[in-house]
Amino acid sequence: SAVLEEATINKTMIEQTSGPVIVVAASNKIGRDDSFRICGLNEIDYFVTDNAISETDRADFERNGVHVIIAPPLLSSPALP
Repeated sequence: SAVLEEATINKTMIEQTSGPVIVVAASNKIGRDDSFRICGLNEIDYFVTDNAISETDRADFERNGVHVIIAPPLLSSPALP
């Protein structure tokens, strides 16, 4: 399936990178149990998310060596052509 292919590509990119691993995801994705495991917290260097992340989740990431970056909210959505 397309989801399996995307998970496989993401996992391969993480395994083959020589730079930092940066994960960008909405905070409501934290703790969600999906069908495919891409990587563990110990493989992530930076986690970029929204300001709705709980203090408990943020502390868990930081305790595992992940730098949490809160992205500023968008003021408005760009118009599509």
